[in-house]
Amino acid sequence: MQKLQLFYRKKIEDSRLDKIIPSEHPAISRNTARKLIESGSVYVNRKRCRQNAKILQVGDQITLHFPDESRQNEQDFVFKPELILYEDESIIVVNKPPFLPTHDTIDSSRNNLARSLKVYLEKQKPNPYLGIHHRLDRETSGAILFTKKTEANAAIAQAFQDRTVKKTYLAIVEGLFEKEVTIENHIGPSKKNKRIQASVFRGGKYAKTTLTPLQQNRKTKPYTSLVVAKPETGRMHQIRVHLSEANYPILGDPLYGRQRERTNSRLMLHAWKLEILGKTFIANPPEDFLALDFEPPKS
Repeated sequence: MQKLQLFYRKKIEDSRLDKIIPSEHPAISRNTARKLIESGSVYVNRKRCRQNAKILQVGDQITLHFPDESRQNEQDFVFKPELILYEDESIIVVNKPPFLPTHDTIDSSRNNLARSLKVYLEKQKPNPYLGIHHRLDRETSGAILFTKKTEANAAIAQAFQDRTVKKTYLAIVEGLFEKEVTIENHIGPSKKNKRIQASVFRGGKYAKTTLTPLQQNRKTKPYTSLVVAKPETGRMHQIRVHLSEANYPILGDPLYGRQRERTNSRLMLHAWKLEILGKTFIANPPEDFLALDFEPPKS
């Protein structure tokens, strides 16, 4: 759920709740306000209110809860063959859409890519095998590989262990990123917030990322840049940490971005290229990347 807080600041002639909401936030129509109120998604001074005609007093706090549309998209997702980048008898590589977990989470009711892909493969073969060797965050899109036979697991797992797998990401970042840089440090849990990662002087795990500028956009503020990120190690949130600490946070990053409201609906990170066992797979960026005035990079 997304939450929005409003305050009844300036007295109006008719101080009904369904009129005050659009008065304080013009982007919300009176009709939308009524639907939210009637569905129990509106609170006045922290108490749920289902009365459109509720009379408010100046200074009252209004909290609106909006349904998370991306979660609904997740539940409605059905795997389609056009998402397949490569398939043979042993492996399948797909272009993961954003807003979809890679595999099962604590909440078993949630849909995920592995489950949807398995349903698709069941149309060809009953009870298909699907092996998972790496993952992408829920909001991250792009190339991800699964094994279709247990016999393929050893070679794939060894390639990841030996770090012969090469991953190339595209990131849209805040600021004008204009010079290639390689960042090497150690990453571990942040001392300020254990939920996130950070560069650490002691402990942690070695991390290395090469960041290369591709394009800059000066049409809107904040200025943004399209960056190629090549991680040589696979630490948790590695690219996000390195870009954020270099003062070029990824657009839409809720954890490592600047302290402001999201300017995008998701983290603008895309797993563009995957190289493994002599094969290269390229996943075209999704529409939300291209909508930000960046041209698709040449492979």
